[in-house]
Amino acid sequence: MGQLSDRHQAILQLIAEELIEDQLTLVARLQEKYHIATHQVQVSRDLRHLGVGKKKVGNKMVYEVPEVSQVSELLRLAVSAILHNEAMIVVKTMPGLAAFVGDHLDLQEDCGILATIAGENVVFITPVSIAEIQKTYRAVCKILSYKQEIGL
Repeated sequence: MGQLSDRHQAILQLIAEELIEDQLTLVARLQEKYHIATHQVQVSRDLRHLGVGKKKVGNKMVYEVPEVSQVSELLRLAVSAILHNEAMIVVKTMPGLAAFVGDHLDLQEDCGILATIAGENVVFITPVSIAEIQKTYRAVCKILSYKQEIGL
């Protein structure tokens, strides 16, 4: 997942310590406990990025951080190949999972991706610079936990 931001660390800490049922409560607790001002939309993205799910505790559904990231595991299983030429990177996925992979890539920062377009089972990635296509390809492989072939 890389290095976590202060907000991400605070979210994980709150979820570990408190029974939090909804995003608005999480927003309020971030402000109260850590003086982190944010909003529901950002918290929603953060929860997805962190792989946070919900579980039943008593009669409540509360956030939990799984031992193994559900997002990472799904990404690992979704990707069948990552290829590139001089101008574009292509991620081949299992049918129906390209949009999920594309959305995950769109959330990444500073990895050399200008934009993605997802179909049913393929994601087209335009790099910020075609001069650094190899670097962007390696970053995409790392983000998606894809083992590159030697020499690429």
